[in-house]
Amino acid sequence: MENLRPFPEKVNKPNFLIKWLCPSRRRAYRTYRRALDSYAKGLPTFAMVRESLADLPQQDPEVVEIAAYLDKLDWPGPLKCPQYPYDFTSEYNPRQVEVMTDPESGLPYAMHGGKRLFYPRGYDMARIQYLYSNVALEQDPLSPHLYLTPEFDVPDGAVLFDVGAAEADFSLSVIEKVSRVYIFEVLEEWNEPLRKTFEPWKEKVTILNKYASDAPSETCVTLDSFRETIPSGSDIFFKIDVEGAEDQVLQGAQTLLASPDFNVRAVVCVYHRPDDLERFSALMRSLGYSAEVSRGYIALAIPSGAAPYLRRGLIRCRR
Repeated sequence: MENLRPFPEKVNKPNFLIKWLCPSRRRAYRTYRRALDSYAKGLPTFAMVRESLADLPQQDPEVVEIAAYLDKLDWPGPLKCPQYPYDFTSEYNPRQVEVMTDPESGLPYAMHGGKRLFYPRGYDMARIQYLYSNVALEQDPLSPHLYLTPEFDVPDGAVLFDVGAAEADFSLSVIEKVSRVYIFEVLEEWNEPLRKTFEPWKEKVTILNKYASDAPSETCVTLDSFRETIPSGSDIFFKIDVEGAEDQVLQGAQTLLASPDFNVRAVVCVYHRPDDLERFSALMRSLGYSAEVSRGYIALAIPSGAAPYLRRGLIRCRR
């Protein structure tokens, strides 16, 4: 099985191949290329990754694993490195994702843990295949982006805050065990598919088209503002993955995080900015939490090519 790989920046598939493809195939290919081009913008080159690799302990098994992966690919330095530089990614092929259409609503969906995960109206098959394949890859047991482990899970009956949800695959994966879910997603195109996905559990799901932030406003809300709605003694689980705005979300959750009235666990992404790992780990430890770092590294060059190009994925926090 082959993995999605960014094409070299100045190389295109020969036009005559596309010319002979049927219109639907041409659309699928163009969607695939647009997705890859967007994906590749934040990726470092192989030379950048090797530069960051040299700054890490060379005998560390995680470092050895990435070095072996790069050596096996043997791609030239100027080419983009995959975001997840590991062999397990070869097990994920977007073309094997089955996309279906709900006859009642007309919305497309993919199956996720035996449940229907809906996508916006108008998304074509290739785009959904790409998106869902990436969702599945990120939660592989060997992924640096893995939210949960056998030792770190969402407690039964917990109140879940899914901050930065998109299609809300994480909420769907634990929907049967939680007592309440707050889904934060500001992009309007996700309103309809999210309502359809969680229709069977609508009594315990609230979808918010606002940003979770450090101060309330017309477009923002703090997580602390939900304190009065949560019974004392409850388990709370925060999943925070908001493309670099994690700091504001955490600042707006200080009361809940510090309160002895709740049993809080949090998984926080730390790869969007170079110093996120150190800052968020220090913040959570100052509040009495452990900060377990996920296994492995993610290859990224954001913002604007900033080093290091190999970053830890997330921290799992609990008291």
